[in-house]
Amino acid sequence: MLIIALLLLLHLRPGLAQMMLPSGVQSPNQGRLEATQVSGSLIGIQYEHWFEGPSSWRTAEAVPVLGKYTTNETTISTHFSQFRQLGIDWLLIDWSNMLWTKPDWELHSGETRDLEAKTEVLFQTALHLHDKGKYAPKLVFMIGLQNGPPVPNGVRRLNGELEWLETNFLNRPEYQDLWLYEERKPLLVIIYWPPNPCERLPQDLAHDHLNAERWTVRWMSAQLQDNHADQCGMWSLMDRVIPRSSVPAKLESCFRQQAKIYTGSPVERVHRAAGWSWDSRGLLGTTRANTAPATGPFNRLRRRVQLPA
Repeated sequence: MLIIALLLLLHLRPGLAQMMLPSGVQSPNQGRLEATQVSGSLIGIQYEHWFEGPSSWRTAEAVPVLGKYTTNETTISTHFSQFRQLGIDWLLIDWSNMLWTKPDWELHSGETRDLEAKTEVLFQTALHLHDKGKYAPKLVFMIGLQNGPPVPNGVRRLNGELEWLETNFLNRPEYQDLWLYEERKPLLVIIYWPPNPCERLPQDLAHDHLNAERWTVRWMSAQLQDNHADQCGMWSLMDRVIPRSSVPAKLESCFRQQAKIYTGSPVERVHRAAGWSWDSRGLLGTTRANTAPATGPFNRLRRRVQLPA
């Protein structure tokens, strides 16, 4: 299933991919795409690509149109075709849980190895389409420093992850036109979700330097109505509690408030998803339920807000 956890918009007008071109006309996503040079919107969607047949769909609450599929070139190509119809310009590739994976991601085994292999398939699929002059969304990695319990030596381990991504993807000449660039570097999103992100991040980075000079980094937190991470320019994954007693009245106003201007640049805007939890009683409005990274809104939202594949 394709996951809609958030939409990220750069600029304020319809996306490039929405310009439906006749067959044989070059895709607007051909060549290197620099966000700051685009006069219209660039619309991104979070994408998860780790599926491996029925075993990956044990907790699914519906069956995709493609069935309980395996992520491969065929299914990715089908998704890309759907993304073009939706006006999607770029994908946010979810690597946000690597520091919490067991066995440790540095061993490159188990689920880590599977995700690495699927990411290569994703890039190769985009490359094949790009080389044929066909549409392929631009690619952006989303990695995680803290979107769960604190990880010892988190920045150091994240540096190791960045080094691996650079060696296996960023350094490859054939992939240079596949990235979404901003300020002449590939865009990189890092999730950081402690209770007080604006205070904690400078402390973490003072202790260990983040080796991300080859990327344009955007930090992303969640539940900004509680932690006010927008005050230090962070993007948002999801926000806002919707009390169960007033869901119909709150939904419209909730989404009206989902736009934040990134304070560091006039060309960036984030439209993020409303995050809430769900159980047998329906929507829950407790702050506690909406701020537990391991079991709270994001995991629930992943399974409930989806597109047919």
